[in-house]
This record gives sequence, C-alpha cells and structure tokens, in this order.
Amino acid sequence: MTKSWFLAIRPWSLTASIIPILFGTVLAIPESPILQISRLLAALLGGMLLQIAANLFNTWGDYVTGVDTVASAHSCPELVTGTMTPKQMKSAAFTCLAGGGLFGLYLTFECGWVIMVLGVLGVVGAYCYTAGPYPFKYEGLGTFFVFFLMGPFMIFPAYYIQAEKLSLLPVLASLPLSCLVMAILHANDLRDLADDYDAGIRTFALLLGLDKGMIVYFTLYGLCFLSLLGLIVISLLPLSTGLTFLLLPMAYHQLQDARQAWLGNRERMIYLVKQAAAFHCLFGSCLIITAAFGYLL
Repeated sequence: MTKSWFLAIRPWSLTASIIPILFGTVLAIPESPILQISRLLAALLGGMLLQIAANLFNTWGDYVTGVDTVASAHSCPELVTGTMTPKQMKSAAFTCLAGGGLFGLYLTFECGWVIMVLGVLGVVGAYCYTAGPYPFKYEGLGTFFVFFLMGPFMIFPAYYIQAEKLSLLPVLASLPLSCLVMAILHANDLRDLADDYDAGIRTFALLLGLDKGMIVYFTLYGLCFLSLLGLIVISLLPLSTGLTFLLLPMAYHQLQDARQAWLGNRERMIYLVKQAAAFHCLFGSCLIITAAFGYLL
C-alpha cells in the first residue's frame, strides 16, 4: 500500500512546483539578499502539497469520467486496478489541499493579503483542474490554467514573500518556465488523444488534433528560448542566464524525437511527457543557478 501511495503522489513530478518556487526566490535576491528560510520552506511544502492534491484529483477525475482504463492508465493505475478506492483517493487529495492551505495561511500571516489571494487561487486551481462543477482539463482549458498556476502564480508569491514588494519582474520572468510546464501537460494530452476521444472529454490537444497540437508543442519550446532572450536583452534577467542557451542542442534533440512521434512512432509519443518534464527541470535548474550567480557576483 505504501508503494501504491508513492506512485499515486507521483513525487518525480514535483519538480514542476519546486523549480518555479526556487526561481522566484532567486529573483528576489537584489531586493532581499537575506533569505527568509522559514518562508521558503513553507512555500515549497505548500506548493508541493497543492501539486500532490492536483495529481490525486486528476487520477480520481480520470477514473470517474472513464478516461482511465486498465489499458490506458499506465502511470496512475491505482483506481482501475482496485489497489485504492475512489473515496480514499479523493480524501487524500482534500487532505493535501488543506495542508497546502495551512502553509498559505502561515505565509498570509507573515506577508499579508497578496499571498492570501494567490493562495486561494492556487487551492481552487488544484481542485478544479479535474474536479468541481467545471473541470478545466475536460473543457480544453487545462494547459492554459497550468501555464498560469505553475508559472507566475508560483514564481510571483515566492518572490513576494522574500522581497515583500509588488513587481512585474517575477511575472515576466516566469514566461520561459510557464511555456515549458505547459509543454509537459500538452505532451501528456497528445499522448492520450485516442483515450480522451473515446472517453468523450475535450482537451486542448484533442480540440486541435495531432498536427496542430504538435505545432503548438514545438512553438512552446521556441517561445521558451525567445522569451528568455528578450528578458536578457531588456535586462530583466542577468546576462549570466544566457548560459542556459547551452541547452539548445538538447532541446533540438528532443524536438527531433517529437517529430518521430508526430510521424507515428508510438514509443516516442509515450516518452514525450518524460522528456518534457526532464527538460523543464534541467532548464529551470540552470536558470536558477545562473541567475543566482549573476545576482550574487
């Protein structure tokens, strides 16, 4: 059972919340060179709990809507195989949601109403992605909401709890990572096109179809690097972050694999999600390190 919960939580996916929070923290270095460690830990734990809640709600939602079957639910088979019950999954999701909310209350007490507003949006977003009266994912809006929820809505509060000032910097600087986290979810939906069609749900990828969906996937990688270049040119990010462009050959290689998936290589299509997640983590890590280097020297 412990292993089943470990798989249901999908801890390997948590870099999607850890990376933007650390990046937002680094962006605040010029305004607050002394790190508020307790606030950072609260943000990390709260962000991870909200993502875990979203993961669990996603598994629950895909099961009750018929999206997940024994044949299709390879990464989250706990409900379709009977290892867990839907009630257990949903209760755990609400527990994580409440835990994330508690860390948000602590940060609200420390930093004020701005964090409260963003925290409420984060809680609602984690729940409504595949649950609630209007699940974003099943109406073709999931990838767009992830762009904001796992991008500026994480980077901005991480910046604010350290700098304690409103600024457009973390919002604009979130663009590269927002594009890549959107690419992860979009790759997931491209992989599941047939299963989602059979289940009668509408994802953004399904509304576009394979050809247009793959063009969007390629475009997100391009926008990631173009937005980073623009941020450096207008001096919103230090010149040192330009070292992240050393990852361009890796991005090119991944897009070549995506092209093979586009041409019908099913194995490459399945691997697309893991590649997108790994690249988001690596790109984000490089961005964090190079930005910190630029601010501290």
